[in-house]
Amino acid sequence: MTFVTIKTFDNNMDAHMLKSRIESEGIKCFLFDEETVTINPLYAQAIGGIKLKVHQEDVSAVRKILKDISETPLTDDEGDRILCPNCSSIAINTGFRSVSGWRGLVFAFVAFLSLTFSPFIKTRYYCKDCEHVFKKN
Repeated sequence: MTFVTIKTFDNNMDAHMLKSRIESEGIKCFLFDEETVTINPLYAQAIGGIKLKVHQEDVSAVRKILKDISETPLTDDEGDRILCPNCSSIAINTGFRSVSGWRGLVFAFVAFLSLTFSPFIKTRYYCKDCEHVFKKN
């Protein structure tokens, strides 16, 4: 049997969420290198991350599932769609991390030197259509 890598991840939570979604459609899929990346996340870049693989004959069905997921609009806690304030698009990526302001840059630099995380890194939204980066009001 030939396996095809469908997607790669840098953390096991996202990998398991997509794996569960694919398996709910009755398609067998497997995670490769999960333990290595989970034990030492710094190896994720070196080995290519956690790989979600499926059998060759299931690739088209899985790609359809991925397309359906990517076309589902993001919603906030109240169930309202999140729209780009620049172009009103619903094609939004979430989890985009941004350092803004001089304080953020200084703390990001200090965090880099001390191998810690900066408290001024904020999660932002990214519009796939106009490339506008914004935060939810």
